[in-house]
Amino acid sequence: MCHRYGDNQGGVMVFTLLSILVIVGFCTLFIYQNRRNRILVFALLLKIAAGICLGFVYKYHYQGGDTLVYYNESKTIATYVLSDPLEHVGFYFTNVASEITGLTFYEQPRALFFSKILSVIYLLTGGNYWLMAVMLSIINFLCVRRLVDQITKRFPVTKLPAVVAFYFLPTFVFWTSGILKESLAIGALCLLVALALEWSEPHAKFKTGQIILVFLGGMVLWNLKYFYTAVTIPVLVSVVVFERIKSRKYRIIVPLFLLITLVVIFSVSHYNLECKACVYRSS
Repeated sequence: MCHRYGDNQGGVMVFTLLSILVIVGFCTLFIYQNRRNRILVFALLLKIAAGICLGFVYKYHYQGGDTLVYYNESKTIATYVLSDPLEHVGFYFTNVASEITGLTFYEQPRALFFSKILSVIYLLTGGNYWLMAVMLSIINFLCVRRLVDQITKRFPVTKLPAVVAFYFLPTFVFWTSGILKESLAIGALCLLVALALEWSEPHAKFKTGQIILVFLGGMVLWNLKYFYTAVTIPVLVSVVVFERIKSRKYRIIVPLFLLITLVVIFSVSHYNLECKACVYRSS
């Protein structure tokens, strides 16, 4: 039987309350664990505030914009999937959105991918825009924090610049918060760089959790900002291999070979990354 998510007010309220409890519980635990690091606690609260302020700016000042469109897209997708979960859940694994009426980004793969992820968060938060914005802000913050921790660990002299740039630079904090593609894309980018720094330690082990995070981060970054991925992955893989190879004989040759190989692979993996001159010559 077809139904709209908003029609089940009891279920919506339960998910809304649960998400509030999860967010409040996480923030309370985080503040308690980092009670001696006031800068980090303030950075988290600032990030959450930025995500909420982003919504206020677009809703009440601009009275429209991408963040509100993405929210409506997530609502449309969530309603469609819930109308027949067993039949429609497969939509999350395809790029075909023509069967859903009311979608704005049905011909834009990157925006559609983000809207799909957002629709899951929509369901988990009972469709509350502000809770969704807070969740995305927290996800971005955790990824950024992992990168800052690795930077300050490997290069202690850069601690102050890294903290200021990633935690308090207004343009970075504001435009990577709330319901925007950049929240997940930049978060994924920071996560990948952080993991590369972790693995570049000579005796570091490749843990299962890290491998899963690399897969998820790479998938999210590729689908949201493929041009970032095409540059980031070859460089990070080459750096990790360079740092872990002890033999002077192969320390330059192997990373360089990997860098060139991965650049070539990524250059033909998306039509926008192909060499236009080569395309013109072949035609």
